[in-house]
Amino acid sequence: MSPDVAEAIGQTVLGQPGGIRYKLADAVSKARTIKPLHFLTIRRRQTLLAVMAVAERVTQCLKADYPTYYVRYVTFHTGYYVKQLPHAPAKEPLRSQGNSLLKKLMQEYASQLPWTLPQPTDTTKRLFYAYVEESNWRSMQFTQFFFEQIRTVKVTTFSRLFPKTAKGFQPLQPGDLDPMMQLLKEHYCNHSFFFISHGDLAGNYYVLKDGDKIVAGVKAGVGSWKLEQIPGFAGTFIQRILPRLPILSRLFTHRLFRFLTFDTLFLKSGYEHLLPVLLESVCAHRKIYAGMLYTDATDPLYTPISQCKNMGFLNKMHQGANVALLVRFVNFDSGEKRNLSRQPAYISGFDLC
Repeated sequence: MSPDVAEAIGQTVLGQPGGIRYKLADAVSKARTIKPLHFLTIRRRQTLLAVMAVAERVTQCLKADYPTYYVRYVTFHTGYYVKQLPHAPAKEPLRSQGNSLLKKLMQEYASQLPWTLPQPTDTTKRLFYAYVEESNWRSMQFTQFFFEQIRTVKVTTFSRLFPKTAKGFQPLQPGDLDPMMQLLKEHYCNHSFFFISHGDLAGNYYVLKDGDKIVAGVKAGVGSWKLEQIPGFAGTFIQRILPRLPILSRLFTHRLFRFLTFDTLFLKSGYEHLLPVLLESVCAHRKIYAGMLYTDATDPLYTPISQCKNMGFLNKMHQGANVALLVRFVNFDSGEKRNLSRQPAYISGFDLC
């Protein structure tokens, strides 16, 4: 990660005009923990025009393992943004010459990377994937030459101002690591892009027990946003008033929003009602008062998630965004593409923050 790449990643503003816009406050430090992570750049006369990072991993899809490349930290020089006049309809943006040039360069660049295209001498199946907010028309439009959307990810917000730990709650103990891995493998056996290891769970996974039986569990990381823009009355309240209030300021402090990223959820049948109890207990244990839960829209667990009423103050103010899961298939036939596209996807909160 060269200095100009690190600066570009750290200064990237996510979101879209008219909506919530923010920077990932810990993007650079998180990027340094991802291994292997490849940086692809386009420069002109030593000026960085575009950067894209690709995290290399193995994921389970269709009950088989495939080489997979997760695309993240995509950012462009500000001179190549799509320009939009105040009166231009959002769905019909004014296409700038700069954007067209950069898109052409990206297409040519992608065609020169042998691992992105089928090769006569290489029949290895591999996958590329990325996430983009469905409402972000600029990024959705730009990615069409390389990706296709196959899934929608639901983001559910959660908060507690005075969280308490429930009876039966505990961080995952070493003796429960193998049983928990087995439970997760059974739940996610029909998902795509599933990857999890013992190391991912150790120190980051939390469970509720009924006696000696694990009935609920979730993985929790930490995300931090530096808020640049929140539209409407909610934005004014959150950015100007809420940080000054003694208790509500736990959620936002001087434009910084710190939250837990919840994923790898497990709920035993009949215990779905314990979801808010589990999330609240994790918030109390980590002393962080808000979180976001990431779930494929067709995951069997999303129905009980969407029906939960007691998800907190933030959930009432902001219902969360829909995120597109974009995929590029290499050496998959049409039937395999169709079958994989029908599977719910495993969603990593770390990838989205």
